[in-house]
Amino acid sequence: MTSLKLIFLSCMAALTLLPSTLYAQTNSTCAQGAQEEDKDKAKVENMLDSVSFDAEESADPNKITGLPGYNRDRRDSSNWVAATQRLAYTIYFENDPVQATAAAQKVQIRHRLHQKVNYASVLLGTFGFGDKSFTIEGNRTSYQQRLDLRASMGIYVDVVAGLDVVNNEVFWTFQTIDPATGLPPLGVGDGFLPVNDSLHSGEGFVSFSVAPKSGDCSSGEVITADASIVFDRNAAIPTNVWHNTIDATAPSSTIAVIPAVGGDSIRFSGTDDATGCGVARYKLYLSVNEGAYQLYGVYPEGAAAFVASVSDEEHRYISLAEDHVGNLERKDTADAHSGNAVMNVDLATYPALAGSVNGAGSVARGSMVTVTAIPATGYHFVRWTAGGVTRSTESSYTFTVDENISLTAYFESNEYPLTIQQDEGLEVSVRNADWVALASNQTIRHFDTLFVSYQVAACHQFAALTVNGNPLSSDGRHIVNGPVTVNATSTLAPPEVTAFDAFICEGEEYSFGGEIFAESGTYNDTLQSVTGCDSVAQLHLVVNPATMGGDTITACDNYEWNEVEYAESGIYTFNSTNAAGCDSVATLSLTINYSTACELYDTVSGSYEWDGETYTESGTYTHTYQTLAGCDSVVTLHLVVNGIGIAEVDLEGLSIYPNPTQSKIQITLEGAELLQVEVLDLVGRVMQTTTTPWIDLTPYKEGSYLLRISTTQGTAIKKVVKIS
Repeated sequence: MTSLKLIFLSCMAALTLLPSTLYAQTNSTCAQGAQEEDKDKAKVENMLDSVSFDAEESADPNKITGLPGYNRDRRDSSNWVAATQRLAYTIYFENDPVQATAAAQKVQIRHRLHQKVNYASVLLGTFGFGDKSFTIEGNRTSYQQRLDLRASMGIYVDVVAGLDVVNNEVFWTFQTIDPATGLPPLGVGDGFLPVNDSLHSGEGFVSFSVAPKSGDCSSGEVITADASIVFDRNAAIPTNVWHNTIDATAPSSTIAVIPAVGGDSIRFSGTDDATGCGVARYKLYLSVNEGAYQLYGVYPEGAAAFVASVSDEEHRYISLAEDHVGNLERKDTADAHSGNAVMNVDLATYPALAGSVNGAGSVARGSMVTVTAIPATGYHFVRWTAGGVTRSTESSYTFTVDENISLTAYFESNEYPLTIQQDEGLEVSVRNADWVALASNQTIRHFDTLFVSYQVAACHQFAALTVNGNPLSSDGRHIVNGPVTVNATSTLAPPEVTAFDAFICEGEEYSFGGEIFAESGTYNDTLQSVTGCDSVAQLHLVVNPATMGGDTITACDNYEWNEVEYAESGIYTFNSTNAAGCDSVATLSLTINYSTACELYDTVSGSYEWDGETYTESGTYTHTYQTLAGCDSVVTLHLVVNGIGIAEVDLEGLSIYPNPTQSKIQITLEGAELLQVEVLDLVGRVMQTTTTPWIDLTPYKEGSYLLRISTTQGTAIKKVVKIS
């Protein structure tokens, strides 16, 4: 097998100068068996200059073969195929025993699809390696399977194949897996493709097929196919390039019919398009005396045919040229004909005794023949038919005989029955040309003129009037040329409707037509008018519902609703009348939250910080907050500023939130760690000690407190205010 060669170097040779977990590689890329991460390789590469070692290698002759099409001779490798023919390919790979000394663990194969093939038509075929072959069932475009080869080889092989739509490629990946670890094996001999031997253990193949874009291919265009094969981590190895040449057009042909003793000698002449593969053969079809065409024979290019015949036969010929890849010519008409056949003209009458005919007999094809139909007394001629198809309505009919033909002359009686069908409420009148009224089942004569009219009775209306299934002409006339059926239909006239509206409230009732109604709707009462026809009184009843509404309100201290002020929580109702005059009930679900007030007393020295403001003088100060319910909470501070107290000490990055607070405060630090927090009253007594940043002041009374905060950056003293 002629192929490229590539050496795969194993990374598994152990270095005596390195830890056992590290392996060396040459300047070539590592082959199968290399299991170390890139970071481990980098450590090894720095030590390779002074280290010698033995490397294992694998090599891969490879090849792709395609559909062996038509070639004119041994020197021609065009491989002609039809544009409608699927292209089948097989890609071979081998671990070459001349070059390789290590088994291949991973093999990747990729084939880029030609732009003239339809990627959606890709079908995966069989694949195999060594003595194993696998079939992908079900016309699949993708395949993924773990092959359990533990019994024969002690390994798994993961196979993934399919169509890469983004890159327009067909691909296969074979990966050896160690059953003990679930990872690629470490040993250089543990690959699924060993070094090849006389049993072909190191050979493998994959196959697939694809269809050309038949509507997008022209004769002479070449579809190429190649593949790249990668063993383990080595560079890709290209295969040879396979060629198939497309022939997208069928050839054309003509024939020459040469009279000979006892028959016809047929000479064929055909041409294929200039970029096609050429005419291979001709198929000759024969029709005898206008019969169906039958295949007479198949003749190679350059051959002639002979067709025997007798004197009274006519032959018609069609030749279809076929090229070397199966493209077949199509034709709808004969190429040529020969001979003169004798045709038969058969005549008949219907009814049998209604008349007579003449002109029947045997004549040569192409002769002109005249046939004549003569009606018997009381009948008239209608038409000539052949095979149920009307050929002429003239009693004397002249035509050219080009086939065996059987003609029937149809006659009809000069008298026909009259049938009148009419619905109740219609009165139909049928009169003849003498204005004589006719009744149903009377006899009428051929070519007589009928006058048809109608009258509509009370409480009915006209629907349709037909004669023999067709609408009556606008002038009411009908010329008799066969049995006549007059059909008149009517319907009851719709009743006169008198409508009125009525309105009631939910729970009330309405009396109409002797019935009681309590729901909205349309109700009818059928009566009789003075003319005796139906009359309908129609009631449109609307039941207006009582309306119900409700509000859920939360307010502070008090709430005014429908001009009434409410100061307590509760459920209240208000009754009124809606726009329709029916009851309307509104319900209020009210929750009253109350504002709060508290007073604080504090004595400080120097200055006092409260809610972002600084106070340096004694006095009474008021701040307003909002409670959790959204109501006012008024806090009054009675402040005495003197020289007694504990001064605040701050630290950078220290913050306390919220301050004032109703319950808990949080201490946050930047650049320091919290060691301890003490809560002091204003006279310095310790109220609480903790190491957490959350301080709960819920148990304490309203007022001011000090926090002594010990951190890794020092101690701070901060004042906090507890409110209700």
